[in-house]
Amino acid sequence: MKLFETIRYISFWIKDYLAGAPVYNNLREIRSGMGLSESDKVSAPLEVKVRNLINHATGTVPYYSNIKASSSLSDFPVTNKNMINAQRASFLSQLFVKEKKIKVTTSGSTGTPFTVYQDLHKKYRNTADMLFFSEKAGFRLGSKLYYVRLWTSYYRKNRFTKWYQNIEEVNILDVSEEEKIPQIIEDIKKRKSHAWLGYASGFDAICNYLEKHQFEAPIPNRITSAIAMSEALKPETKKMFKKYFHTELLSRYSNMENGIIAQQTKEVPDKFVLNTASYVIEILKLDDDKPVNNGEPGRIVITDLFNYAMPLIRYDTGDIGVMETHECSGRSYKVLSKIYGRKLDIIHDTNGKPVSPFVSFNITHFKKIKQIQLIQEDRKRYLIKLNIENGFRQHKEIINQFKSVLGPESIIELDFVDEIPLLASGKRKATVNNYIKEEENTEQLVKTL
Repeated sequence: MKLFETIRYISFWIKDYLAGAPVYNNLREIRSGMGLSESDKVSAPLEVKVRNLINHATGTVPYYSNIKASSSLSDFPVTNKNMINAQRASFLSQLFVKEKKIKVTTSGSTGTPFTVYQDLHKKYRNTADMLFFSEKAGFRLGSKLYYVRLWTSYYRKNRFTKWYQNIEEVNILDVSEEEKIPQIIEDIKKRKSHAWLGYASGFDAICNYLEKHQFEAPIPNRITSAIAMSEALKPETKKMFKKYFHTELLSRYSNMENGIIAQQTKEVPDKFVLNTASYVIEILKLDDDKPVNNGEPGRIVITDLFNYAMPLIRYDTGDIGVMETHECSGRSYKVLSKIYGRKLDIIHDTNGKPVSPFVSFNITHFKKIKQIQLIQEDRKRYLIKLNIENGFRQHKEIINQFKSVLGPESIIELDFVDEIPLLASGKRKATVNNYIKEEENTEQLVKTL
């Protein structure tokens, strides 16, 4: 590490030590809980964590006051964003009413504002989770980090904080403008060792630019780690990133209200290793709250073991996933082999069967397409929004490609636009389902998955 990176690394841990080492102790416990420590004494057994949370919730949280402390986790109701929004005060622990809390607000992909409160221990746990999973991607604390996201005034850091955390803010809006990408590529060439973190669409834009302009691979760089988040990472982007930068681009599954739920790692680059040290993750059926069989798709439901200010117990994330057991280097991992994203974003073919969330990504052979969005308007009617370059003539070919996936009876309309708008979060949806409403979506998925 360079001098100032070393200083940042040491100063972080000195500051943590003077505060009682909350991050360090949590990081040790996570390493042990994830099976990466020789000491079994560091990590509290999962059963103890769950029992402590249940005792706390049933004794101090009004919403859970009618549940017995001797109950098991499966006795708790499954909750969701709408339920919590409707009665937020009843989900707050009475022990933390006057205590300092961190307010976390997100709109998510649905546009519905959602606020949770976290206690300080949860904040330290999230920091430790971030350090652990970043290390598993090759990142070292103190290294230069290029962070691609929507940098509104709310999120923008002051000059000292950016220097201390060694962060370079890269606005997703800049990456979306092709004329600004060459400067980013030049910075990558000149920069010494550094890491990347950001929206998957930012990596899409950079890789597509390199491919379009036929850059010679590999591009000189010293990228030590790269993590995509918040949006589905296209398999083709993973391949292109490795081709041009000789670095594995990994995907992270997280949310604002909880933290890092799962992530691909250098040891397991194509599946999401579950954060079983900080959460209990269940995959439940789409029509009731019973678990699915291993390898079957279902709702991703998580219990946060560390937020005591506002316990989120059996919280339905709104996403669909497939859980499997993965063997690697003599160890077994609980992994998500597939994450389909929110139920409302899943596209169905004309027979009602869900199609791969990457259906709108397989367009690399259409060289003049800059952006694409697939919208299902009816059972057989679809709209494809296209942002294209001049000279695009493959109208029939792209319709035929999507018909081969959606069904020969599908009615596909093309809508040529100057830009596919971003969500308020700065993310861009690849698929939108206007046909199956939220209350109908679960029933439809049950019949077809």
